[in-house]
Amino acid sequence: MKQINSCQTTATDVKLKKLNILPLKKQLDLNKTILIHKIYNNQTPTYLTEIITKAPSRYNSYKLIVPQPKLDLFKTSLSFSGSILWNNLPNDLKYNTSTKSFKKKLYSFFLNNYKTILIIL
Repeated sequence: MKQINSCQTTATDVKLKKLNILPLKKQLDLNKTILIHKIYNNQTPTYLTEIITKAPSRYNSYKLIVPQPKLDLFKTSLSFSGSILWNNLPNDLKYNTSTKSFKKKLYSFFLNNYKTILIIL
């Protein structure tokens, strides 16, 4: 990246955004959210669909029930952190059932206005 954008005074996040590259943490969150989308829309094997719990569908809610962790280590699990990521997405992204268009819109969302979610309980 230094070879492409050699400006010394510009912050790394700004350089990455100019190049349309996500920082590693955001890329990991993006991949986790795509997997949750596939699980939510039953595009994965059944053993994966059992790790998330959909909230009751009153009022067209697309939320997931976040499991209560007993250990801090559980906060890094897919069922916990994936549910939090999914619940913090805008509803217009969640309604999209096509994985291809979801990925494009999600990448744009993460690139432009997503801030890393700190999981603090």
